[in-house]
Amino acid sequence: MLLLISDANIIIDLEAGEIVEVLFKLPSRFAMPDLLYEEEIEAASPYLVEMGLQTLVVSGEYIEYAIRLGEQYGEEPGFNDRLALALAGKSRIRDSEYS
Repeated sequence: MLLLISDANIIIDLEAGEIVEVLFKLPSRFAMPDLLYEEEIEAASPYLVEMGLQTLVVSGEYIEYAIRLGEQYGEEPGFNDRLALALAGKSRIRDSEYS
């Protein structure tokens, strides 16, 4: 099953459009960095984990990569968005690791 890494904006927009439930009915799994979830999603929408949103622990490697992306390309998008990009781009997540 395909694992898709999201930033907070996608989840927030789907909630605003009242269609976030549809996301978790798709034949994919959805995840975001744990730091991003804790800072931007958890307080307003803690039920998303129960619906199927996975939070992935972000190691120092990903944090360093997100910082380097900012140094190389500028501070936009923000750090949390770069963190999601780092997790999606650098990880080799197998289905069995997060099933």
